[in-house]
Amino acid sequence: MTVAVGALSATADREADIFDLFALERRANSHLLIRAEHDRRVDHPSKYLKAAIAQTEAAGEMEVEIPRAKDCSIRIATLTIRYATLTIKAPSNSQLGLCEKMGQKLTLRV
Repeated sequence: MTVAVGALSATADREADIFDLFALERRANSHLLIRAEHDRRVDHPSKYLKAAIAQTEAAGEMEVEIPRAKDCSIRIATLTIRYATLTIKAPSNSQLGLCEKMGQKLTLRV
């Protein structure tokens, strides 16, 4: 993905995996990068997000150094990068009522 000059990217951990957040309007050239918490239902033959992503071809790999912890030495982890454009189905417990506004589905790059 190419990011334009003046683009805004927000990065968050699993606590930001909220359907209504994804449904909110964002300004042009703004992007969310959020680690998935929920194995969401998707319009894909595998039916769920994690299985759908696992079936996509790897886009690349990267190595990261995991710092030393209490009982563990420094180690290197290899991450596999995968992404796809999927349509995510709204959860039944949407708090902001945006699911109805968005037609119960959102198409996102995940």
